[in-house]
Amino acid sequence: MTEQRRKALILGLLVLTLAAALWPLPDDEDSGRSKPRSALNAGKASGAPLSRQGEGMGNTATQGSPTGETAEVKDLFPVQTWAPKLVVPDKPAKPEPPPLPFVFAGRYQEEGQFMVFLTEGDGMYTVREGDSLPGGWKLTEIGPNTLTFIFSPLNITRSLPMSELRP
Repeated sequence: MTEQRRKALILGLLVLTLAAALWPLPDDEDSGRSKPRSALNAGKASGAPLSRQGEGMGNTATQGSPTGETAEVKDLFPVQTWAPKLVVPDKPAKPEPPPLPFVFAGRYQEEGQFMVFLTEGDGMYTVREGDSLPGGWKLTEIGPNTLTFIFSPLNITRSLPMSELRP
């Protein structure tokens, strides 16, 4: 193959490729297939704005055409953030008092009234009905087998069983 013939063959193939790329295709409306259109051409063709659907990654937009077809266009650059999504609970949790910090140590009866000995860590308290204790607790009732306390900030009662102490 000569140099001149080779150049002519390459030039001919280039012209054919260019003609095939620029040649307009006939509009086949009768066939069931629709031609894909770019998002820019779809918006210019109908003049209607794109409507957004969804949030976050993978946003899509739908475009209505005059023939009733819709073309789906994927959002290539959705809004992204590093901030965590805030989760709002349906209803706030009911506040709970802390556990009773006291341990029953004993009781003593004087002139018809009971006195109770309670320990908390290294400390010891001698209390009667109606006395307030540290931490917002108040002894409201001394029963035959239980002590009833109220946590004043939340107005919630708690019971402490009195166990028999053995020497």
